[in-house]
Amino acid sequence: MREIDGIKLEALDNGAHFEYHTSTVKRAKADSAVSTRCTKYLTPYEAALDGEDDVYKTSTKDPLTDQIEESDLLRDTIYRGYRDSVKAMSVIPIEATQQAAKTLLQHIKDYKIDVRDQLDKESGKLRNFTADLKGKYAEQVATLGLTDVVNSLATANEKTATLIQERDDANKDAKTGLMKQARAKVDEAYRMLIK
Repeated sequence: MREIDGIKLEALDNGAHFEYHTSTVKRAKADSAVSTRCTKYLTPYEAALDGEDDVYKTSTKDPLTDQIEESDLLRDTIYRGYRDSVKAMSVIPIEATQQAAKTLLQHIKDYKIDVRDQLDKESGKLRNFTADLKGKYAEQVATLGLTDVVNSLATANEKTATLIQERDDANKDAKTGLMKQARAKVDEAYRMLIK
């Protein structure tokens, strides 16, 4: 008598793989001959499928992601406000204001900060940008009355960078390939049951 060599399930995506095996377990348990004669194979198969289910349900969204998005939105809003304020002040017909705004506009152009950049890239640019504004351009910032805005931008940027670092630290030990391992166990238990 010829044996079934196996059914290739590797190409199925995770949802289809789980559904196939869930259906197979259900049918095997419903068949009295299979459920009584093959208990020693059906039980580990069902246990392996439960393991796959546990891994499949695991959320991939980090709890800090929402906080990072909120913090990033705040720093982007503050940066845009700062940039727009400097542009608006560059046309005020007061010599000191125009000179300070002209210097700060060049500073903005030099950094080419794009709020749509990757979070880490934006954090690094803004950290250096705000350090300049608090240091060598502090006089121009004060002339335009934007010291509080710059401080708020630096604080929001630091919060975003800290949250990103916390998320990275929390995920550094995350195990990868758990679904692949769980699927392999289910497929092996299935193969033993079919055999």
